[in-house]
Amino acid sequence: MKTENEENQTSSEMATALNTDVAPAVEAVSDEDFQSELSKPIWSVISFEKCEAVDLSYSEAIKKMQELGENNFFGLCVVTNMAAQKIKGKNSK
Repeated sequence: MKTENEENQTSSEMATALNTDVAPAVEAVSDEDFQSELSKPIWSVISFEKCEAVDLSYSEAIKKMQELGENNFFGLCVVTNMAAQKIKGKNSK
């Protein structure tokens, strides 16, 4: 035999389960779409100092970052051109 508290809890759980909305299905992103983003020249390499290179594919940006790292550049990161543009604006002020 259930106590009143247990019955209320069960009723509450059932109500929650019945009222739960299901998120709509999201269209899957194919590997082709993902690869095309990486191959587009939308990537930049930034350092602590400035934007070092822009308009690179992701693989070009990685190579540039490695090259700069070998030449003792620090704080290197690959970001989108849009993000690099925001950093340029902050550094020029």
